[in-house]
Parts: sequence; structure tokens; C-alpha cells
Amino acid sequence: MERGSPTVLVARRVVPGRETEFEEWMTRVTRAAQSAPGHVAVDVQRPDSTHPDEWLVVYRFEDA
Repeated sequence: MERGSPTVLVARRVVPGRETEFEEWMTRVTRAAQSAPGHVAVDVQRPDSTHPDEWLVVYRFEDA
């Protein structure tokens, strides 16, 4: 991937008890991004010791 390619980073905290709804929403958003022209990759990172209570999603595209 070229160094200057657009990257979008989204960080979200989920309301306790609404994790399932969030995952369903995240699936829809990810599918929409994957169908966008120039989409290269998406990396969904669930909460872990590095970023507890926070979901991180990185979208990469070929160009703007």
C-alpha cells in the first residue's frame, strides 16, 4: 500500500449491555466501507488490554 493512502481510524466505546447491537451495527458499517470504490482493507480490533472498553476500526483506501 502506498504511504499516502487515506486511512480512517474510528474508536468507539460501547454502552454496557448493548454489545450485540453494536456488533450488528459495526458489521453493516464495515460492509458499506468494503463496497466503496478504492477500499483496500478494514481492521476491527475488539477491546483488549491495550485499549480496554474501546473498539478500534481502521479503514484503508487507495485514494480519496
